[in-house]
Amino acid sequence: MVERGFLISWAKPLTRPPRRAKRWPCRARSSVANRLFTEGLWSRVSEGSRIDDGLCATELQNWPGEASPPPDKLQRMSEATRIRLSEEPDEQELESALQQALAALDAGGLVVAPTETVYGIGGRVDRPAAVAQLRRLKSERQEQPFTLHIGDAAIAMKYGHGSPQARRLARAYWPGPLSMVLSCEEEQAQELVGESRDSLGFRVVADKFTTELLQRCPVPLYMSSANPSGAEPPIDADRAIELCGQYTELAVDGGPCHVGKPSSVVRVDPQGRIEVLREAALEEKQILARAATLVLFLCSGNTCRSPMAELIARAHWARQLGVSPDELIREGILVVSAGCSTGPGMPASANAIAALNDTDFPGGPLDLCPHRSRPLEPALLARASRIYAMSRSHLFAAQQMLEEIGGPFEEDAEAPRLLAEPMEIADPFGADLSTYRKARDQIAEAIGELALPRLSPSS
Repeated sequence: MVERGFLISWAKPLTRPPRRAKRWPCRARSSVANRLFTEGLWSRVSEGSRIDDGLCATELQNWPGEASPPPDKLQRMSEATRIRLSEEPDEQELESALQQALAALDAGGLVVAPTETVYGIGGRVDRPAAVAQLRRLKSERQEQPFTLHIGDAAIAMKYGHGSPQARRLARAYWPGPLSMVLSCEEEQAQELVGESRDSLGFRVVADKFTTELLQRCPVPLYMSSANPSGAEPPIDADRAIELCGQYTELAVDGGPCHVGKPSSVVRVDPQGRIEVLREAALEEKQILARAATLVLFLCSGNTCRSPMAELIARAHWARQLGVSPDELIREGILVVSAGCSTGPGMPASANAIAALNDTDFPGGPLDLCPHRSRPLEPALLARASRIYAMSRSHLFAAQQMLEEIGGPFEEDAEAPRLLAEPMEIADPFGADLSTYRKARDQIAEAIGELALPRLSPSS
């Protein structure tokens, strides 16, 4: 959940790990559904209306010199508005809690609810008093744009510019502890949130109760973590109520959050550039690696041709984008190589190292010394969006393996092809340095004719 903003949400049912599981397994999922948590604020209680035993709105709004009511009154109010869900609530228990939460939201109040990361607080987007109250809770973040919690990744791809990199992240980590900021058209933002913006933040969370709540709510919800700015986001209902009880109409206690860390936040632009804004539940390196378009070069032993192609391509595309080769992954491109008939861990051949280290090589010098061979495996092949083979035998091996596993995994994947199509690049293994240089130059020329691979042809 992103403290800097608030999140809107729709949701549909989704099976997830038990709420009390110790860790949330992040893995690719083909179906995207979610849950949204809510979070509550003390909004739109009319003067004279009573909450709990004698505590009324007028009293809450006028505690002399204090930001919140005295602990005894806050405790009575908090306990009276808490719904405790059992670990495995039955249909009747869920229905009762849902009806109470929906009524509170409809009346313009805020609701605290669980997610897999931290507890959240939120209200309906069409209730100005709820939104204003949420902004008061997040006083230090008043100028920050809101973030949207949604129930289906397709909504994010519809209203935001969903590059292949963004779609990969959605498929891998939604529902789950990732928030994505996507560029959008102002008209689309106006339709979704009622105001013009050039970007929107999205999150698809995982919690059974909150998913059902968002599915039934007729409009999206603005949401944020259930804490004032500067405080640690709560991972249990007691702490959420302690921090936000004076703001909320209702708090749903679903037990401790099993991830226990805020969501990681990433920005993906229409060109596929990836910027990790907050590293939390997910590590930056796994976000970057999962989002990037994977380019795979194939040869026999992965000690000569394909590792040379890997380094040449990485350097070439990095120059095109004005970044260092090490930063290419942040531009949405990950380049690797493999061998169709090799074992792991073998170094590059001496002449391949020498050919790339030539000072007269226009694309170099490049250091191939750290390279170690990698055998071609089905998972690597399925993950690749671009596959370039040095010879027809390598091309056939890739095609056959893809057929056996049911095709590529990535929706922007192109059919494998020869790198220097229609020509093959001969294997220089065992030959002299001049032969390696010839293979290097053929590889460099072919790579120079390839399109920048981070976007699909239709993007």
